[in-house]
Amino acid sequence: MMPRNLFFIISAVLLIVAAVLGFMNISTAVALNLFGATVSTTVGTLVLIGFALGLASAASFNATRAIKDAKSEQNQLTWQKQDEKLAKEIQSDKEKQLEAKIQTLEIALKSALDKAKKKSEA
Repeated sequence: MMPRNLFFIISAVLLIVAAVLGFMNISTAVALNLFGATVSTTVGTLVLIGFALGLASAASFNATRAIKDAKSEQNQLTWQKQDEKLAKEIQSDKEKQLEAKIQTLEIALKSALDKAKKKSEA
């Protein structure tokens, strides 16, 4: 939890620095050449636009990571369900094996008792 709070603090400090730089230079005009067109703007506007673009790209990265984490969590839940299903199948197979062994032993016991009965009658 500490790194997340640290990132929020760093983001807040950077926001304050960008805002201060932007508003301190709001009156300084510069000529900007965009794709052959000359645009007159202020340094403060450029600083604020640059910060906004950086913020948008960071938000996009964070949203992408959140989607990836959600998919990863969904995959883990799916795997967990499959593991539980497999454990139940293994338990069921063990029970079936034990039932088959019991049935085999019952048949063998019955056969042995029948043989013993025939011997005692003879």
